[in-house]
Amino acid sequence: QHMKAAVHQTAAAQVLRDLRDARRWADVRDNGAVLEAPAFCRDSVPLHLVSGRPTPDGRPESVVPVPASSLIDTAQFESVFAALRRFTTAPDEVQQHFLLALVDAESTVVYYTITNG
Repeated sequence: QHMKAAVHQTAAAQVLRDLRDARRWADVRDNGAVLEAPAFCRDSVPLHLVSGRPTPDGRPESVVPVPASSLIDTAQFESVFAALRRFTTAPDEVQQHFLLALVDAESTVVYYTITNG
Protein backbone atom coordinates (compact mmCIF):
# COMPACT_ATOMS: atom_id res chain seq x y z
CA GLN A 1 0.00 0.00 0.00
CA HIS A 2 2.87 2.37 0.85
CA MET A 3 4.45 1.75 -2.57
CA LYS A 4 1.16 2.52 -4.34
CA ALA A 5 0.80 5.77 -2.42
CA ALA A 6 4.37 6.71 -3.39
CA VAL A 7 3.55 6.17 -7.09
CA HIS A 8 0.58 8.52 -6.78
CA GLN A 9 2.69 11.07 -4.89
CA THR A 10 5.29 10.94 -7.69
CA ALA A 11 2.57 11.49 -10.31
CA ALA A 12 1.26 14.49 -8.37
CA ALA A 13 4.76 15.96 -8.07
CA GLN A 14 5.32 15.57 -11.82
CA VAL A 15 2.04 17.32 -12.60
CA LEU A 16 2.95 20.16 -10.21
CA ARG A 17 6.27 20.64 -12.04
CA ASP A 18 4.62 20.48 -15.45
CA LEU A 19 1.91 23.02 -14.59
CA ARG A 20 4.31 25.44 -12.85
CA ASP A 21 7.39 25.21 -15.04
CA ALA A 22 6.27 24.14 -18.51
CA ARG A 23 2.73 25.50 -18.68
CA ARG A 24 3.30 28.51 -16.38
CA TRP A 25 0.08 28.17 -14.41
CA ALA A 26 -0.48 30.47 -11.44
CA ASP A 27 -1.30 29.46 -7.86
CA VAL A 28 -0.46 25.79 -8.44
CA ARG A 29 -0.68 23.63 -5.35
CA ASP A 30 -1.07 20.03 -4.30
CA ASN A 31 -4.04 19.86 -1.95
CA GLY A 32 -2.90 16.41 -0.85
CA ALA A 33 -4.41 12.98 -1.18
CA VAL A 34 -7.92 14.23 -0.46
CA LEU A 35 -10.02 12.40 -3.04
CA GLU A 36 -11.24 8.95 -2.12
CA ALA A 37 -10.04 6.44 -4.65
CA PRO A 38 -12.76 5.92 -7.25
CA ALA A 39 -13.62 2.46 -8.46
CA PHE A 40 -11.60 2.95 -11.66
CA CYS A 41 -8.37 3.18 -9.68
CA ARG A 42 -7.25 -0.34 -8.87
CA ASP A 43 -4.54 1.02 -6.59
CA SER A 44 -7.23 1.92 -4.00
CA VAL A 45 -5.26 4.78 -2.49
CA PRO A 46 -6.61 8.32 -2.17
CA LEU A 47 -6.00 10.49 -5.21
CA HIS A 48 -4.24 13.81 -5.07
CA LEU A 49 -6.04 16.96 -6.06
CA VAL A 50 -3.87 19.57 -7.74
CA SER A 51 -5.34 22.98 -8.38
CA GLY A 52 -4.21 26.12 -10.15
CA ARG A 53 -5.06 28.78 -12.69
CA PRO A 54 -4.03 28.52 -16.36
CA THR A 55 -3.72 32.33 -16.35
CA PRO A 56 -3.22 34.64 -13.36
CA ASP A 57 -6.78 35.96 -13.62
CA GLY A 58 -8.35 32.72 -14.86
CA ARG A 59 -10.74 30.40 -13.07
CA PRO A 60 -9.22 27.73 -10.85
CA GLU A 61 -8.94 24.30 -12.41
CA SER A 62 -8.95 20.92 -10.67
CA VAL A 63 -6.39 18.38 -11.86
CA VAL A 64 -6.37 14.73 -10.78
CA PRO A 65 -2.99 13.07 -11.41
CA VAL A 66 -3.14 9.32 -12.06
CA PRO A 67 -0.32 6.98 -13.04
CA ALA A 68 -0.80 5.87 -16.64
CA SER A 69 -0.70 2.26 -15.48
CA SER A 70 -4.06 2.69 -13.70
CA LEU A 71 -7.06 0.95 -15.19
CA ILE A 72 -9.65 3.57 -16.09
CA ASP A 73 -13.36 2.93 -16.49
CA THR A 74 -15.01 6.09 -17.76
CA ALA A 75 -18.29 5.10 -16.13
CA GLN A 76 -16.68 5.80 -12.75
CA PHE A 77 -15.83 9.48 -13.28
CA GLU A 78 -18.93 10.50 -11.31
CA SER A 79 -17.14 9.38 -8.16
CA VAL A 80 -14.42 11.94 -8.89
CA PHE A 81 -17.05 14.67 -9.40
CA ALA A 82 -18.70 13.66 -6.11
CA ALA A 83 -15.36 13.88 -4.33
CA LEU A 84 -14.67 17.28 -5.88
CA ARG A 85 -18.08 18.52 -4.70
CA ARG A 86 -17.20 17.47 -1.16
CA PHE A 87 -13.84 19.24 -1.40
CA THR A 88 -15.24 22.52 -2.78
CA THR A 89 -16.00 25.02 -0.04
CA ALA A 90 -18.08 27.49 -2.06
CA PRO A 91 -21.50 26.12 -3.11
CA ASP A 92 -21.49 28.21 -6.30
CA GLU A 93 -18.29 26.51 -7.51
CA VAL A 94 -19.95 23.49 -9.07
CA GLN A 95 -17.40 21.35 -10.87
CA GLN A 96 -18.46 20.96 -14.49
CA HIS A 97 -15.15 19.42 -15.50
CA PHE A 98 -11.76 18.36 -14.23
CA LEU A 99 -8.46 17.55 -15.89
CA LEU A 100 -7.33 13.95 -15.69
CA ALA A 101 -3.53 13.97 -15.84
CA LEU A 102 -2.06 10.63 -16.89
CA VAL A 103 1.61 10.37 -15.97
CA ASP A 104 3.77 7.64 -17.50
CA ALA A 105 7.03 6.15 -16.20
CA GLU A 106 9.10 8.60 -18.29
CA SER A 107 7.29 11.56 -16.66
CA THR A 108 5.26 12.42 -19.75
CA VAL A 109 1.97 14.03 -18.74
CA VAL A 110 -1.13 13.88 -20.94
CA TYR A 111 -4.19 15.88 -19.89
CA TYR A 112 -7.78 14.95 -20.68
CA THR A 113 -10.74 17.21 -19.94
CA ILE A 114 -13.46 15.16 -18.29
CA THR A 115 -16.85 16.88 -18.44
CA ASN A 116 -19.72 16.14 -16.09
CA GLY A 117 -22.68 15.01 -18.12
